[in-house]
Amino acid sequence: MPLSPCLRRCYASLRIPHIFEDNHNWGAFRIVEKDNLRDVEINEVNKMLSCKDEIRGFYTYLCEHCGTELIVHFGCNSRICSNCGKNHTDKWARSLQNAL
Repeated sequence: MPLSPCLRRCYASLRIPHIFEDNHNWGAFRIVEKDNLRDVEINEVNKMLSCKDEIRGFYTYLCEHCGTELIVHFGCNSRICSNCGKNHTDKWARSLQNAL
């Protein structure tokens, strides 16, 4: 059964960080599982949650012809980030393909 246009828009805007942040899920999970979570896991999730946020920094590009400004925020480079992790996996797959 196909999704309605409304549900399709809702799912399209749903990202992994939303699941962690909604209803304070990540904070509650950290409290409940504090004895089982490793520092690396906490750090990776925190990096992913701040991906492409202004606090991570950004480049500003300015078109010399029309004056249009483009701001590109830095990614987190976390392996669990749906954006940065996929980019890393794609690069790794290309390097394997080139090695064959």
